[in-house]
Amino acid sequence: MICVWGSKGPEWRGRKRKETSMSRTFTLQDLQARSLSELHVLRGALIQELASAAPYSAPARQILHSLTVVDLAIKRRAPRGPRL
Repeated sequence: MICVWGSKGPEWRGRKRKETSMSRTFTLQDLQARSLSELHVLRGALIQELASAAPYSAPARQILHSLTVVDLAIKRRAPRGPRL
């Protein structure tokens, strides 16, 4: 993308890259302050991002790692029933 200064200010030319909302890897420390319902929403968003990522790509591996961490956080927060 190229920024060209014109008489009316900056003008962006060229192909704009689509930014994804899941561009970072989540850690357990990042997820401690989130509620269980927020974790489920985040898990759904990560699954959608993984479905749209190219197979075996670096972003797919990053999303899969974040998904694993979110699943672990959900398991830690989920209520446990009586053990039989």
